[in-house]
Amino acid sequence: MSDIWSYLAIAKGQTAEVVQPFVSRQLGPLIVRGLDALLHINAHLGFEIEGAISLLVLVGVIFALAAKSRAPWWMLVAITVAPMLPDTALGLVLPDLFYSALLAILLVLLEREWWMAAALWMLPLMVARESTSLTLLCLLVAAWRPLRLRGCLLAVASAAGGAAIVHHLTRLSPGNPQHLPASVYILLKIPWNTTQNLFGVQLWNNINVGCGPPVWQHAVKLGAIHSVGFCGVNPAYPRGTAMALLTEFGLLPLLTGFILWERRKLKNLRAIHIAAPNPVPRTAGYRTMLRFATLYGALCFLLGPLLGTGVSRLMGYGWPLFFVVLPVWLGESSWVRSRRAAWAVPLFLALHLAISWIYWQNVYLPKILLGWGVAAVLLKLWSGAGKRGPEAGVPAVQEPRIGDTPAQA
Repeated sequence: MSDIWSYLAIAKGQTAEVVQPFVSRQLGPLIVRGLDALLHINAHLGFEIEGAISLLVLVGVIFALAAKSRAPWWMLVAITVAPMLPDTALGLVLPDLFYSALLAILLVLLEREWWMAAALWMLPLMVARESTSLTLLCLLVAAWRPLRLRGCLLAVASAAGGAAIVHHLTRLSPGNPQHLPASVYILLKIPWNTTQNLFGVQLWNNINVGCGPPVWQHAVKLGAIHSVGFCGVNPAYPRGTAMALLTEFGLLPLLTGFILWERRKLKNLRAIHIAAPNPVPRTAGYRTMLRFATLYGALCFLLGPLLGTGVSRLMGYGWPLFFVVLPVWLGESSWVRSRRAAWAVPLFLALHLAISWIYWQNVYLPKILLGWGVAAVLLKLWSGAGKRGPEAGVPAVQEPRIGDTPAQA
C-alpha cells in the first residue's frame, strides 16, 4: 500500500517530507517513534505492536458490548466473519485500526458515563486523524444533554487543542500538493470523490494526472491547479463502491435495514420485545453510547464513498452501527428467536459467510446481488412479515443469548 510510507516517515522523524492529509495523522506514528526510543526497535515492528494492541482493544470492546446486548449467540459469529475486521487489520501502518481502537475506548467512556473523560478524549482522537471533526459533531448531537454546556465546551476545546498540536507538529510540512488551504482541500475532495466513486466520472487536473490525458480541460487558477478536466467514465469505480457497500459487513447492513423497517412498521412496540429474565439495564450512559454509535456509524457508512478512494476502508468506520447497535436491536426483536430460527439461522449465516468470502475474491457483482436477494427473502420468511410473535400466539424459542449465565441459558 503506497500510503504506508508517509506514516513510516513520520515515525522516523521525517515529518517535513510528508504531505497532507497523511501528515495530519500524527498520534499513531508518534507512539511508534516512542516505542523505538524506549525499546530500540524499528518502525515496522513498532507498528506491528501498536496494531496488535489496537486489534485486541477493538475486538475486546466489541465483544464486551455485545455481551450486554442480549443478542442471539449467532450474532458473534456474524461479527467475527465480517470482512471489516481483517480488512482494517491489513496494512497495520495505516491509521484505520488504531483510530478504531481509540473510538472503541470512547464508546466505553460514554457507556460508563465518564462524560468529562469522553470530552477530553477528543484531543487524542484529533491528533490521530483529522476526520475527528465528524466524531466531535456526532458526540455533541448524541450527548449534549448529559455533557451539558461545560462538557460540550470541553469537547470542542479538546478537539481544538488536538488540531493546534497537529498544526505545530506539521509546521514544516509542504502541505497538500495542490497548495490549497486545508479546509478548501477537504471540501474539494468531496465532489471529486463523489463523481468518481458513485458515477465513474474521472476528473483530472494538472496535479492529479493519474487517469491519463483528459478528453476535455479548462483553465483555472486555484493554488497550484492551473487546469481541470475529465478523462471519461470508468464503470469500475461505481462497481467497486457497490462491492464495498454489499460486502464490507456481509449481510449485516441488510439485517439492519430489515429490522429498522419492521420497527417502523409495527405501531405497537411491545410486539417486537420479549420479556427477558435479565433485561439490559438502559442507563443514561448506555443510551447515549447507542445514540452516538448509531449516528456515527450510519454517517461513516453512507459518506465513505464521498471522502476518499479507499471506499471499503472508509465504510468500515461504520462498524459501531453494525457491531454495537445491531446486536441490541436483535436482542429486542421477538421474531429472531421464533421457531423458524432453527432452520433460518444456519441459512442466514451460510449466506453471510459466502458474501463475506466473496469480498476477498474477484467476482462479478450479480453473484453478490443474488446473495442479498436470497437473504432478503429468507428474512421475510423468518420474520413472518412481522405478523407473528409471542403476542400473536406463536411462542418464541428462548435460545441462548450473548451474556446469559449457564442457568439462564
